[in-house]
Amino acid sequence: MSNNSTQSNIKTVTRPAIINAARRWISTPFHHQGRMCGVGCDCLGLIIGIANELKLLNKTGNPFSKYDRCDYHFQHDSHLLEKNLKLHLNTSQELIEGNIALFTLAKYNQHLGIIGFKNNEITVIHACMIAKKVIEQPLRQKLLLAISEIFSFI
Repeated sequence: MSNNSTQSNIKTVTRPAIINAARRWISTPFHHQGRMCGVGCDCLGLIIGIANELKLLNKTGNPFSKYDRCDYHFQHDSHLLEKNLKLHLNTSQELIEGNIALFTLAKYNQHLGIIGFKNNEITVIHACMIAKKVIEQPLRQKLLLAISEIFSFI
């Protein structure tokens, strides 16, 4: 990561700012490949939307929206999402507020969520297809075990 883009993100964005931005998306309807808060989004749209709202930059100092894609399917190349996340985000080992979890569901690395903390519990804020909207829910054992990697904006 270039020093300038890292310093820019660290100075201007805090983990609470990421969480506050993510929580503004709660109740946004689930819409595959959607990117609009209050209108519709999927899990990647949530991440892109937060990055755009907070004017976050990727590892090369460019806005995330420059690399946004809407040509994916529910069960896509499992390694493509992971590869792109590694290209644009920092990897992390920490399950802390504001970090991004990549989940393996049905054998595919295909779901993303923002790690939160609420009521003394670790939570995940994500576009949930089952709930048909963005929700924040406790990170229970089943989802915890499904985390394949953790990434960070900052």
